[in-house]
Amino acid sequence: MSSGALPVTEPTDLDGPHWTFALDIYGRAGVQPACLRLQDEFGVDVNVLLICLYGGSKLGIGIGEREVALLDETVAAWRSEIVQPMRAIRRQLKTVSSPCLPGDLRDTVKHAELRAEQVELAMLAESIRKLPTASAPDLRAALHAVTAYYAAQLSQPGDHATAEAAIETLLGACSTMSSPTDAVDYPLPE
Repeated sequence: MSSGALPVTEPTDLDGPHWTFALDIYGRAGVQPACLRLQDEFGVDVNVLLICLYGGSKLGIGIGEREVALLDETVAAWRSEIVQPMRAIRRQLKTVSSPCLPGDLRDTVKHAELRAEQVELAMLAESIRKLPTASAPDLRAALHAVTAYYAAQLSQPGDHATAEAAIETLLGACSTMSSPTDAVDYPLPE
């Protein structure tokens, strides 16, 4: 953890249309595993990925690697000092077996992680609204930009075919966004 305070101001709208969009798309068939593959194999921040999809499909914003870098910079400290440690604790609790461990502790940490992710997404929503619109945003190019940006930071990024399959899943989910969804909660992986 850094010794300084996080450069975070309180987001104005945690439950705005960006959150509704994220809940909707993340709850669609195949999207959660696709996002987690991109996260695990390419280091993608799923919230940055989701806000880029939201920005391109709902706000008409063109997303390239420059925009991804700006968005990533907005939440880098929050992600590394708040979200990732919570995720690590949640995952570690999954492997811990102790009679002293309260049964609801993992769920409590999971809920706190979800809330931290919601704050991150609200921070990103504020930032993406400041980006210029494009005449015809290309969601495929945006997803490639997100994946390429994060993959460039890894010494050994995942397989290209894995990224393409995940991108196809996400594009398919976006194409059906006007249809109803059964998603009622933002499911974190077990």
